[in-house]
Amino acid sequence: PSVLNPRCNALLDRLPEQDYERLLPHLNLVSLRQDQQIYLASDRADKVYFPVTALIAFARDLDDGSAIDTACIGAEGVVGLRGLVGTSLHRVYVASSGLAYLMDLSHLVQAFHASPAIAAMCMQAGSQILKNTSLELACSHFHPIGQRLANWVLMRHDRSGSPQIEVTHQAIALSLGTRREAVTHACQSLPGLRPGRGHLEITDRASLEKHCCECYFLQKEAHPGQMDLPFRAQVQS
Repeated sequence: PSVLNPRCNALLDRLPEQDYERLLPHLNLVSLRQDQQIYLASDRADKVYFPVTALIAFARDLDDGSAIDTACIGAEGVVGLRGLVGTSLHRVYVASSGLAYLMDLSHLVQAFHASPAIAAMCMQAGSQILKNTSLELACSHFHPIGQRLANWVLMRHDRSGSPQIEVTHQAIALSLGTRREAVTHACQSLPGLRPGRGHLEITDRASLEKHCCECYFLQKEAHPGQMDLPFRAQVQS
């Protein structure tokens, strides 16, 4: 049987027991589906999500219909903290289906003021998002689409453990902030990757790692032990 629990999220796992117990009654396990909208830009978040197996992305949409993901958060972080200070600056959506623990923001606010450890957890989570955004900004500006696609695929493989990723070229293009044609060309030319209709299949991970850029490895260094979902064995039946 599964032994999934809130400690499968790294932030919750690092809380002292009494602070963890303070949050535990308010955490509810939810299933998130790919492309599900969590918040729209200008929404005020009233709930927070602690991902376990899901991957949640922050996207910036432009008036001409183009978009780009500015950060992705998995089991190392929490989503929804912007609600503590104001409305969302991004559209927030589910990049990869999976599970998360959901909590009303009001309960987190109470705990934030009552517990220095929980306040520190929230500040650490905000710092994580800033690090991710900084890495994504530099990568999107300086590195070619082939390297960025390799990063994108490897990150999702780290989270799910599955060699097959259900996704369209158009969805990848919106995530990476580029043209669909550029994604199609990169999918066809990237070693270790076999594109199919509505999915990508990883055939040689080592080749993908040779063709990604340093940003992928910097992401792993920023969240040691979390990018490859250390609780994967626990959450499988």
